[in-house]
Amino acid sequence: TVLDASNDMSGADLQGQRLVGRDLSRANLAGAKLQHADLTDSILTGAMLSKALLCSADLTRANLTAAIIEDADLTQTILTSANLQRVSLIGRDLRVCRNLVGTDLRAADLQQANLAGTDLSKAKLCGAKAAGINLSGARLTQADLSNCDLEMALMPGALLDGAAILGEAFLIGADLSGCNLSEANLVKANLSTANLTGADLSGADLTGATTGLVNFTKANLTRARLCGVDLASACLTDSRLQ
Repeated sequence: TVLDASNDMSGADLQGQRLVGRDLSRANLAGAKLQHADLTDSILTGAMLSKALLCSADLTRANLTAAIIEDADLTQTILTSANLQRVSLIGRDLRVCRNLVGTDLRAADLQQANLAGTDLSKAKLCGAKAAGINLSGARLTQADLSNCDLEMALMPGALLDGAAILGEAFLIGADLSGCNLSEANLVKANLSTANLTGADLSGADLTGATTGLVNFTKANLTRARLCGVDLASACLTDSRLQ
């Protein structure tokens, strides 16, 4: 197959091919067979990858900005530090991916996606649409979720320590029970009606956060910065504030 982004490569058999650094922006790779292909540092901006087979493909640092990957098979796909800005992953089960560390998901659509138990350390989710996402038990150490819409997100047991950024995040009704949020940045985050039962918020910065009807039962808030925070309607049963 001649690899020319201007050609129609839909259904092409590119299994195992070395495509490191190739410019395939806006290429039509719908249904292409890319199993075990090496696409490290490749440029796939705006590419059509609908129903492509990317099983065990290596997309480390690949640029997939605004690519269409609807129904693409991402089983064991390596997406370490890949750029997935503005990509739609609505309802996708991304637990099948092999590596998502450092992935750039800014402004991506992750509504109802399943990322339970995945490692998203140092990932960028700024401005992502992630209402109803499942991040149960996910590792988000040093991740940036600022301005992310996480309304009704399922995040029990998630690791958001190591100065994870959730500044101005929209966390209304989110389940953050048992989360490790120590030293996390929650400045001006909207936590209204969120469940933070048993969460570790020691040293977290909640300056200006909205905490109406938040459940802080048994939460650890020692050393937390609470400047401008109104806890009048929050449940603080058995929580630690000092």
